[in-house]
Amino acid sequence: AYLDGSATPAAGCAAVTTLGCTLTGLSASTTYTVTVRAVDPVGNVSPPSSPISVTTGIVDPEPPTAPTSVHVDAVSESTLSLSWAASTDNVAVVGYAAYLDGSATPAAGCAAVTALSCTLTGLSASTTYTVTVRAFDPTGNISPPSSPISGTTAVQQQVFSTLYLLDGAAQGTVGVLGTAAGNAAASDSVPSAGGANHDGVPTNALVYAAHNLSGTYDASQQTQFALYIDAATSVGSGTQARISYDFTGDGTWDRVETYSYFATDPVPGWELYTQARGLRSATGTFANLSGGTVRLELWNAIGNGPTLVRTSADTQPSLIHIPFN
Repeated sequence: AYLDGSATPAAGCAAVTTLGCTLTGLSASTTYTVTVRAVDPVGNVSPPSSPISVTTGIVDPEPPTAPTSVHVDAVSESTLSLSWAASTDNVAVVGYAAYLDGSATPAAGCAAVTALSCTLTGLSASTTYTVTVRAFDPTGNISPPSSPISGTTAVQQQVFSTLYLLDGAAQGTVGVLGTAAGNAAASDSVPSAGGANHDGVPTNALVYAAHNLSGTYDASQQTQFALYIDAATSVGSGTQARISYDFTGDGTWDRVETYSYFATDPVPGWELYTQARGLRSATGTFANLSGGTVRLELWNAIGNGPTLVRTSADTQPSLIHIPFN
């Protein structure tokens, strides 16, 4: 190979037997005109190939500046989403990488990104990580690390198939569906239907909820509940339940099950209301829970008196059982 019309073969390509070679000893950031000639056994030299122009790379010892304003935008059980302000460089910044806990190896999900954000993946739940970000330029120079920040992944979401009614629900106050029954039996008052018929329509309902639940739907199971109700001496009362599922916690009730009301007797003492009364209506289909919410609404569909629902009890606990593993 020959450079810029020279009659002398260029260093690195003066006499090669392969169909390729590497020109050496060139200057950085310089354009050369290159031709190639062939030679036969007796020294005859071919005409030159058509010339091509080639420009050598830049000599750039200067790294980019460190990224600034690194912060965590969102978290999950296994991810941290990051963003930062841009670095600068004398030539160009072509990418960024994030690092965890002082490691020299870029972290999964943020190993080589061109945007000013990325999402670290494969992390452990409920864990705090130290995060830095570096920039790099076209020649591979890597910036100093950004100032370190701490990011903590979300708590491991859990599903408990059995959820217990805990004391404290009232009009305007959402009660808790807890994972343990409690040990101080109490009761919440379900308001009277006021002589009207509210069958199938939650009216002045007590509401209990459990949040941040995850689990796999088990099609071999169904929603079940055991609610201990006492109408005391009220005649003609009927307490009704609706159980709703928001599978992702986005505020949309994806599955809603309304059960036939339970006609109470006018004798003081706890009576057991279960799903065996029958499913009055259902909308939506089941899916897996991922950070989801389960809600119980309890109201009097008929009658003129309030009823009580037993709460926070370790014996005869009011509970619901959801079909998830």
